[in-house]
Parts: sequence; C-alpha cells; structure tokens
Amino acid sequence: MNIFKGHDNKNNDILNNSNIIKKWIKSFNNKFLEIFLRYLKKENKSIDIKNEYYKLAIDQKNFDGWIILFNNDERSINEILCYILNEFEGDRNEEQLDNFLKYLNSSKSFNEMDFYYNDKYGNEDKDKYSFLNEYMFKYKILEIKTNIETYKEKIEEIKDTLIKDGKVMDKQSFKNYIKNNDSLMRLLKGKNFDILIYSIENFVSKDVIEYIINEFSYKNLNYGNKIKTTNNDYTEIKQTFEKIIINYKNNKDSSIYQNIKNHYKESGDLLTNRSYNNLYSKYKTTYRKTPLYTALSKNNFEIADVLINNGSNINYKEDIIYSLYRENLLNCENLNYILNHGYNVSKWLANDKKIYHWIKCSNNEFLEIYFNYIQNMKKENIKNNIQKNNECILEQYYKLSIYYNNYNAIIILYNYYSGIEKDENIILCRLFLFFMSFEEERYKKF
Repeated sequence: MNIFKGHDNKNNDILNNSNIIKKWIKSFNNKFLEIFLRYLKKENKSIDIKNEYYKLAIDQKNFDGWIILFNNDERSINEILCYILNEFEGDRNEEQLDNFLKYLNSSKSFNEMDFYYNDKYGNEDKDKYSFLNEYMFKYKILEIKTNIETYKEKIEEIKDTLIKDGKVMDKQSFKNYIKNNDSLMRLLKGKNFDILIYSIENFVSKDVIEYIINEFSYKNLNYGNKIKTTNNDYTEIKQTFEKIIINYKNNKDSSIYQNIKNHYKESGDLLTNRSYNNLYSKYKTTYRKTPLYTALSKNNFEIADVLINNGSNINYKEDIIYSLYRENLLNCENLNYILNHGYNVSKWLANDKKIYHWIKCSNNEFLEIYFNYIQNMKKENIKNNIQKNNECILEQYYKLSIYYNNYNAIIILYNYYSGIEKDENIILCRLFLFFMSFEEERYKKF
C-alpha cells in the first residue's frame, strides 16, 4: 500500500494551507500530520515549519506532534529551541517546561506512541520514506535533551561570572571575559537569555551596560520577551461596572433622581447626552519585558536614561505604566519619570484600564500624579484630543469611585474636572445623580 500514490502538482493549493496542520495538531491526528510532511519531503516541496505550530503543540500537550514537526524541520536545533525555550520562559510556573521534560524523560514505549511507524498499514513505505522509527525517535529525544541542558549550563555560567559572590563584574573584567568567551556570549544573546536585560536586572554598572550595547550591536532596544502577568482582576472590575450600570438605569426614574435633574435642568440635559456605559473588553494577560521596562522596574533611572538616549521607546507596544502596575512594580518615582520622558496618554482616556485599577485599589497617589500630568499637558496644548473625551471621564470613574468607597478619588476627579468644565453646576449635578444610584448611606459617608 503506497500512501503517496495519486498525489501530484494539483495538490499545490493544500501545501500552503497551515490550517490543516493546525487542525491535525489540535485533534492529535499525528499520523496524518506525519504523512503530509513526509509527502512534502518526497516531492521536494518546501514548507516552513512555523514556530506557531510548535507553540500550538505545546499548548495542546501534543508532544508526539511536536517531535514530528521537529523531525521535519530544516532549521538548526538551536534556532528551533531558542524560540521554544523563550515560550517556556514566559511561563512563570514552568508548567509547560515541566510537562515537556516529563515527556522527554518518559519511560513510555515507542510502540505506544502516536507515530505512523506504529500503524498497521503502509509497511512498505515506512522505511522507504524515512518515517520516524524507534531509533530515530530516541536520537531526536537525546538531541533535544542535550541541547536544553547545554543552554541552561551556558546561561548559568554567564550568570555566575557576571555576579560572583554577590559582586558585580567591573568593565575591564567583563571585556576580558567577552574576549575569552566571544562565541559563547554571542550564542546567548537571544530570546531565551539576553545579556543586556540580565545585566540591568542585577544592577550592573552604567559603563558595563554601555559597553554591552555597543559591543553586541544593540541597534534596536525596543524588544522583549512576553511574560504572563500575575494580576488579572480586570474582568472583576468590568463585571462590577456592568452591575453599577444596571443599578444606575434602574434608578433613573426615581423621584429623587428627577428632582435633582430638574433642579439642574441644563446639567441634566447634558448628562443624558454624555452617557458612557461600557468598559474596554479586551484584556492582555502578557506584557513585554524590555530593557527599559527592566530598568524602570528597578528605579534605575541612570540606566533608563542610557537606554532612551540609545533609542528605547517608552511607548513601545504595551502601556508601560500599566505593565509595571500589574506586576506591583509601579511607584511614584518611576511613574513621574515615565510621564516626563515622552509618555503618550491614550486618546481613549475615558477607557484607561489602569485608572480602573487605581480607583478599585485606592492607589490615589498614582491617580493624582496622572491627572495632574494630563491637566498640565492640556494647559500647554500638547494633547488636543483629550478634550474630546472629557464628558466620558466623569461617568465611569465617578461611579467606580462611589462603588468602591474611594472618596479621595472623587476629590481628585473633581479637581481635575473643575479645571475643564466652566459650569460647576454640571459637575455637582452629575455627582449627585451618581450617588443617588447607590444607597443613601454612601452619600452620607461622603
């Protein structure tokens, strides 16, 4: 039985269809996956074994499928594992790495695994087309394990050399080390281990940091590994706000609500035209650990200056303020530094996730610094688009502040908004109406 009979160039449309590969990985149809990839080899059809296939196999715990991909990948093992180890690096609990290592060290028999060689059909093709057999499988496993161990040993060697007995290596010693270990150092300037980020994390001196940037040709400092965040309570905040909106709508027909609205008739009309009842629904569970992020997480502003002077963008990818906050690394000092070094306030200020968190957790020092910065920007006419969102700021931030009993936040918002709205009655009207959508006790406390 020849599994390749009937395949010709008419099938070219399927060769570039990565969806079928992903489908087989997800459904653990590893025999189909292996047949397909071996067919490509036979026909000398080139296909990229994409990194995303490996990641999908890891996420699905389809490690047999992972080995099939690896066996058909033309790239070097270093290139493949560099990406994979980086994926493991983003897993704080190392659960994925543990699962993968357990698979590599498994005592499970090859005959029990999901490879085409173990299928009862197509025996004449199995050796002819080099399907993965037991010998090849054991060789691949050994190759992967050896490579992973070598990487880990090299990384530990560099770490131990840079910081020995709690002392950081000086510039001259570091230069000498690089000269003697040039190939080692350049091999490990990659996604899995980055000498610059590691040095910043461990408070290596400014002159050594500058030397690393120049010696290793860091022409672009805007990069970083994705790390899973430890703070994921945004969903709770969003659900809370949805409850507030329902409660608010239910109270809009109450007599006390209508009395206040009639008392401030103009303000009440403005309120009905300025409703904002949705929070931003998308929420990232990762952030990028860039060199600049690392320096700011340590309040190492001297190194942050060096990085910015060499091209680091404080607005690269994610909101760096929010990323630091989610990792409990934000403080007044690095917040002020970020705001004064080119930080761009989102044009969607009314839907700023970090403000929700600050209100909920009573981080009012951050709230005050941030709104003071925005107010100063407005005075200098730096950010014209913020004015468009003023009517939205009041609604959700006031409502959340009342719900979480964060009355100091209300004062901060009031002070900010009073500098924008000419008619103070508008502010008071809205504030009263927001309070009336909650129990009277909250208003009395305020």
